[in-house]
Amino acid sequence: MEENNRSDLESIFAQVEDPRMERTRRHRLRDIIILAICGTLCGAEGWVEIEEFGRAKEAFAINSVQLWSDRKAAIRELYRVLRPDGMLALTLQPHNAKTDQDFKAIGEQLLFDLTQIGFFNTKLQIKEHTPTNILCALGRK
Repeated sequence: MEENNRSDLESIFAQVEDPRMERTRRHRLRDIIILAICGTLCGAEGWVEIEEFGRAKEAFAINSVQLWSDRKAAIRELYRVLRPDGMLALTLQPHNAKTDQDFKAIGEQLLFDLTQIGFFNTKLQIKEHTPTNILCALGRK
């Protein structure tokens, strides 16, 4: 796929019209949609668990990991600000992965970084998606 045709989740869902009344909107619709997707990818089952996933003791990054100039420093900072027993979810669509092996290697590197910084119970979840699969690297503080 050509570079200029790629879209990230935020820009895709920013195009969705919000049917809610203006005065009742506490959160942007695209944030709710993305939170629901990330929560589901990370194992949440139902709205209660998605809400729990989105609480302050969890941190997640969506399609931004590849933009961090120092990934390990950013993960260390996320570790620092998380409450004890907090969970980190790094979710991305690695468009630069040419093969399934490349895709898996990106996820494995994220898990390695999480472990090196002190996260435990790390796991990688992959969701098939077009044009690029989505991966979610999870770790608990």
